[in-house]
Amino acid sequence: MKLSPFLLILIVPGILLGQATDALNSNDFRAIQEQQFVNIDSRGEIKLADVKGSPFVTKDYVDGKIIDDKKNIKIPVKLKYNAYLDKFLVNLDGTEEHFSLPRLKRYEYQYQGKRFFILINKQLFKDTGNKYVQSLIDRPELKLYRQINFRLDPGRAARNSYETSVPPSFEKDNRFFLKISDQPIKEMALERKDFAGNFPAKYRSKIKDFIYDRKLQFNTKSVYADVLLVLRYYLNLVVSD
Repeated sequence: MKLSPFLLILIVPGILLGQATDALNSNDFRAIQEQQFVNIDSRGEIKLADVKGSPFVTKDYVDGKIIDDKKNIKIPVKLKYNAYLDKFLVNLDGTEEHFSLPRLKRYEYQYQGKRFFILINKQLFKDTGNKYVQSLIDRPELKLYRQINFRLDPGRAARNSYETSVPPSFEKDNRFFLKISDQPIKEMALERKDFAGNFPAKYRSKIKDFIYDRKLQFNTKSVYADVLLVLRYYLNLVVSD
């Protein structure tokens, strides 16, 4: 007999009913399977084993917390984040089951030392209307959010015997969202030549000089550190005004 998600939680050793289901809403837990396939328009359903890379930020479950803003509680759990599907998977100690919680603003996650929450904005996220983001800077004059996004490169089949097929692969694609004072939130331009344009006109010349003096590149490996470095410089400019 297959146990319901609710009964599975009841028998979990380590994180028991009083810690998980009583603390949160037990009916919100849903038993799910890990992603096994991706769909590529030109090729149909492809096994994940045939895709280079992984949709998960961490290979294994890591220590984290579910944060219930409504009840103001934090529940220790094991977490994995699928950055392709934008979905958190929850593992309760002692089981091989994977669970998920509904995409509600009340549920946030502490994962790899960062707090993830749902940012709702239909202009930024036209496909779903919301995404999980990290809060990197949270000040009255400036807020910076980061979305860890893994996009799927469909690859390319060899067109003749001289070519080599390129397998589909997951590619990391960071997105950053900036809100300055009373301005609307916007996605940041990450091209080096355009980056200073993310800021108010009076600061752009100094920020551009800073970027070129520091030889910042905003490439895949350095973009996270480069963005934070410039944002800290910008805040220093604002304070010194």
